[in-house]
Amino acid sequence: MFEQHNTELGFDAHRLLLSMLAGVLLLVIAGVISTLSGASDYFFLWALGLAIVVSIVRQLVRDKRRKKDIREFALRLGFTYLDSALPTSFPLHRTSSSRARSISGAGAGELSHKEILFFDCELGHGKGRFSRTVVAMRGERADFGAARFGPDLSTEEVGGWTVIYGERRLLQIGEIDSLVFEASQRRVPDNSSSKDLPTGDPR
Repeated sequence: MFEQHNTELGFDAHRLLLSMLAGVLLLVIAGVISTLSGASDYFFLWALGLAIVVSIVRQLVRDKRRKKDIREFALRLGFTYLDSALPTSFPLHRTSSSRARSISGAGAGELSHKEILFFDCELGHGKGRFSRTVVAMRGERADFGAARFGPDLSTEEVGGWTVIYGERRLLQIGEIDSLVFEASQRRVPDNSSSKDLPTGDPR
């Protein structure tokens, strides 16, 4: 049924301040290490090495937190948390995310009799590498309502699915929630209603 296959925009003064403090701290630690080891000539190498390690650890922590938040969100909706798998019914190969290098944080389920899916993916290589969040639903684009007009969101329709994604960024949980909520509020026509039955139906 399933197959395998943080980016935030805007100025954040608090985050900038923390980054500056981290940079100063790295320089201080590198200076202490180089002095104690008697290798003061390699100060900048120590600083660079520490910076790389901190950057990797920071990204790992951010990815872990993102997965945790997505998993909790999916379970709160009553969805199945798939992580790196996708429903086989979803035509990823026909979407603009078909060249995704990795899939993560995938969740799938039904709300108001509608099949809904969301996941993060990574595309591109080298300096052109970026991440995006995809939210998909079996249905028409109008089913997403006004939420699909969010900043830098794109929409495509493929194989009976409507797919919405952030161009080059991960959507925040609140943005995913808004899209899912809008989709779940749109009524699915009920063709079995008794008012549509022919007069004199024996039932």
